[in-house]
Amino acid sequence: MARINIGATVAIATESNGTTPDPQTTDLDTSSFAALSYTTVPNVITHGDTGMTQNFVTTQTWDNRIADQNKGAATGNQADIVILDEASNGRTAMDAAADITDDNAYAFKITYSDGSIEYNRAKVGAPSYTKGGNEDVAQITYPTIAVQEPVFA
Repeated sequence: MARINIGATVAIATESNGTTPDPQTTDLDTSSFAALSYTTVPNVITHGDTGMTQNFVTTQTWDNRIADQNKGAATGNQADIVILDEASNGRTAMDAAADITDDNAYAFKITYSDGSIEYNRAKVGAPSYTKGGNEDVAQITYPTIAVQEPVFA
């Protein structure tokens, strides 16, 4: 059966106080991700696609009917994390990580209801605050950009 997101959680690595994000400057493996302390970011409405996007380089030569194709540079996907605009330790940590002068990357942990885990390391951009219409709820959108391939546990 396909996994659904109901019951999943998103968390950001934080220092022991639970509100200060803990920067991660190098790629992490499964055990390094697991050893970190995380604070749940509650009320996630949606989370964008994780992973990488990779270019393909095509070279055509006159003497060959088939073009040569190779893998090019890979870049991290930009994933928006959208949450309800409500106070929490997770939101405080996200706000700190999203400071416009902070260029650090942070570890994220997505835990699915079946117990599987996806770890990511990403930079967090400045948030935007959704307004909407009469019956819409206040939301915050945090753009993130992956700086490492996801690690699955």
